[in-house]
Amino acid sequence: MRQRGQTGFKTTVVVSSPSAAKEVPQKSDALFSNPTVPDSLTPHHHHDHSMAPQSQQAGGKPINVGQLGFTAMINLLSNTFFSVDLVDPSNSPNNNNTGGEFKDLIWAVMVEVGKPNISDLFPMLKIFDLQGSRRRMTGLMENLLKLFDSLVQQRLEMRKSDDYEDKNNDVLDTLLSIYVGKTEQIDLESIRHLLLVSHKNAW
Repeated sequence: MRQRGQTGFKTTVVVSSPSAAKEVPQKSDALFSNPTVPDSLTPHHHHDHSMAPQSQQAGGKPINVGQLGFTAMINLLSNTFFSVDLVDPSNSPNNNNTGGEFKDLIWAVMVEVGKPNISDLFPMLKIFDLQGSRRRMTGLMENLLKLFDSLVQQRLEMRKSDDYEDKNNDVLDTLLSIYVGKTEQIDLESIRHLLLVSHKNAW
């Protein structure tokens, strides 16, 4: 169901049912592709240079824009740190297992972090982990660290080659060069946690 109402001097359309939410991007995407821009986003004429949302269909099939943006963000980070796309944007069935696992882990962490946790409101209850959030996050972070460990070990093996000269020139190579050269106090444990902290931007 779509309801039309008035909010101040603006006409507001509320999409309030699953069927209407599905119909809007399929049949009315052009109508809704140029929404009202909040006044707080207009400084420096930023809104004049922003791209309007594109059609959410391709070849008659709906596109999950949120998933595409999520995948792009993950690959931007993974290219900066590892010089690889960890996730296949096409969602091909031939997508590598590491990429699929990484995407699932980041998504699971995002869901977990977004949940309200009573332990944050009442710190004296943290010891009990009443909602099991810390337990679930412990498992997720362990799996992420294992994934980073495998990428670090792969790169260390590559660096043993005589013709390897920081070919990737990425963050991981920079960290490993510091580790190998012992120019700073950094070890592999610090590197794996730096990678984990850096990828918190994804959630």
